[in-house]
Amino acid sequence: MTTDSPRKVLGEHNETSSFANAPAPSSRSATKVTFANPIAKRDEAIISHPDKDETFEFSPYHTLSLQLEVDLAKSPDGTATLSQAVHDAAAAAVIEHGDAPAKHLRVLRSDVKSPVDFNGAHQLPPPSVVKEYPLVVEIVYPEGSSTCFVRGFLSLTHCDGVRLLHIMLQTVEFLEGHAAGAAAPAISTYPHLSKNEAPSLHPFRRIPLLMMRMQLGMFLLGLLGALLIKLGFVSTAADGSEEPVFGPAAELQEARLAKREVRCYVVPEHVGYKGIFVLAERLRALCGYWYYFFTVNFSPRVAMAVTTDLSATRSAAGRAHSMFTPVMAAPPMLPSVGAGFALGLFWNNYGKHSPAIRAEVRRFLWDWRGLPKLVSWALLMVTIQGKLFVVSHAPGSKWRRHHTALAGLGEGLPVEPAPHVA
Repeated sequence: MTTDSPRKVLGEHNETSSFANAPAPSSRSATKVTFANPIAKRDEAIISHPDKDETFEFSPYHTLSLQLEVDLAKSPDGTATLSQAVHDAAAAAVIEHGDAPAKHLRVLRSDVKSPVDFNGAHQLPPPSVVKEYPLVVEIVYPEGSSTCFVRGFLSLTHCDGVRLLHIMLQTVEFLEGHAAGAAAPAISTYPHLSKNEAPSLHPFRRIPLLMMRMQLGMFLLGLLGALLIKLGFVSTAADGSEEPVFGPAAELQEARLAKREVRCYVVPEHVGYKGIFVLAERLRALCGYWYYFFTVNFSPRVAMAVTTDLSATRSAAGRAHSMFTPVMAAPPMLPSVGAGFALGLFWNNYGKHSPAIRAEVRRFLWDWRGLPKLVSWALLMVTIQGKLFVVSHAPGSKWRRHHTALAGLGEGLPVEPAPHVA
C-alpha cells in the first residue's frame, strides 16, 4: 500500500485525507492501493459546512467501525458516479425520513484507484469529520470497479451499532433511488420495531448466583493472575508476545500481548443460524469462559447482560432477566473496561436486515476501534439480504490455540484490526 498520495474525500473541509500518519500496511492484503483525483465531477454545490451538534465531544475509545462490501453491478446505472452533493442529499434524507438524529450525520464520497480489497479499505484512515459528527458514512469507490466499500463510523456515546448499520443501508437505498431518477428516493423504516423491556428487579435479586460468581471470580482470578505475572509464570510465544492470564489481571500485560485476530465469515448454508449457536458453545468451552456477555438494544442506548445459556438471547424475557447494567451509553473501551469481559465470550446479534436495494452485500465487518488486546473472544452475527455474516475477534494467542472451534465456517477473511482514531 503506498502512503505518499492522498485519497480524495469529498465533503471534508480540506477534501483530502493525508496518509502521512497512516499505520504500516498490512501484510495480509495482497493488493496495493493508490489514490487519485475524484472520478465523479461535482456538478452541484457541495454542502461545505452542514449543521452539526456543537455539543458533541469526540472520544477515541467510543468509536465503532462497520464496513460493508457492496457490489453495485445490479444497481441503477450511475449509482457509482453520483456527486458529493447527492451524498449530502442522502444524509439530509436519512435525517428527515430515516434513523439519524438532526445534526449528527455526514455522508462522504471517497475515490481511489483500483485495486483495493476489503482489508485495504478498512485500513484507510477515518475521515477527519469523524471527530465532528457522531455518525459518519463514507463510501469508498475504487476506480473502474462495480464494488464499493460502505464504511460507517459511530460514537457509541450517541447511538448504537444496529442503527448505524441501517443508516448505511438507507444511504445506499437513497443513492440507488436517485440514480434511477426518483425525485424523492424512498427511505426504508428501521426494521426492528419490537421493544426490549428493562427489568424491574436489581440483578442481585434476579440472577444472584451469576452475579456473585462473576464478582468473586473477577476478584480471585485477578489476584491469581497478578501473582503469576509478578512471579514470571506466564507463557511466551516465539515472537515474544505473552499468553494472557485468565482473568482481569491481563490488563497488566496489554502492551506485551499478541495483536488481536479478526476474521470475517460468510456462513455456509449447511451451518445456518442455529449452527452458529452450536459453534459459540464449542468456542466457550474450548476457551474456558464461564459466561456469555451480550448487549440488549434500547436504541440509541444498550444494557449489558450475562448468561450461561445462549438461548436466553432469543427471547425478550430471557434478555430482560439477564441484564446486569442499567440502560446506558457504552463505556470507553479502555483496557480496564475490557478486563470486565475476562471471564466471558462477548456475543452480539445485529438481527435481520432486508434493505430495499438492488446492490448485493457481500461482506460485513464490525470493529470497535482500538479494542484492547486482552478482551476475551467476541462473536458478532448479522443477517443481511438473507446471508448470515459472522465476525470473530480474538486475542492472538487464543486464536492460535482454539481456532478449530470455528472450523465449520471455513478459514474466513483475515482483517487487520483498526487502531484508535488519533
